[in-house]
Amino acid sequence: MRAYWQKGLAQIPDLHFELEEVLTGVDSLTLCYRGHRGMVTEMLWFDGTRKVEKAWACYALNITRKGGL
Repeated sequence: MRAYWQKGLAQIPDLHFELEEVLTGVDSLTLCYRGHRGMVTEMLWFDGTRKVEKAWACYALNITRKGGL
């Protein structure tokens, strides 16, 4: 995890986010946080050595809750 996040933070050194929730699964972790672009959910899958093998991120659309989809 440390190497994964260090790589991202090196690209955006002034990055700031607020962690909302952490969800766990089989060999996986999901982080829900508010970033500079809004709500983000990042899913991380780990290999047998506990290194991030695959990662997906989903970003909130800028749609208001009242008139959204």
